[in-house]
Amino acid sequence: MRRERSILINATPEAVYEYVSDVMRHPDWAAQKMEMKHTGDPDAGVGAEFESTVHFMGHVAGRLKVIEASRPERFVYRCQDSSGRYDWTFVTKAEGTGTRLTQSFDRLNAPFFVKLIQPTLLYPLMGRGMFDKCLTAIKAHVEGSTAATSA
Repeated sequence: MRRERSILINATPEAVYEYVSDVMRHPDWAAQKMEMKHTGDPDAGVGAEFESTVHFMGHVAGRLKVIEASRPERFVYRCQDSSGRYDWTFVTKAEGTGTRLTQSFDRLNAPFFVKLIQPTLLYPLMGRGMFDKCLTAIKAHVEGSTAATSA
């Protein structure tokens, strides 16, 4: 299963990439309350590892590992939690005077019940809105920090 959404951000691809590739800032824009911690060298780039706890239908613990960091175009981390294993990808592309940020997830594997309800129930009812909430928060943070930097 693959899903993606995008948003236009009034900032450079470098500024957008810098923000979304900082995994420790993920709780700033996550759709639910989240904690993130380093489990290795946070500046390792590809191979950097983290643990997360998301407060969604209880507490969901996950492990993240950066698997691609192609500045400033593409950033990918792999996440494993109780719902399965996913690749989360962020792609930046200059568009007009801003940047088109596309966020996607690819489900690599999951328990049978997740495979059944995620595309038919969870994503249509909650997932799409959660995606949009995240992208809107990323846009607000990046545009806010860009405006503060240029002022």
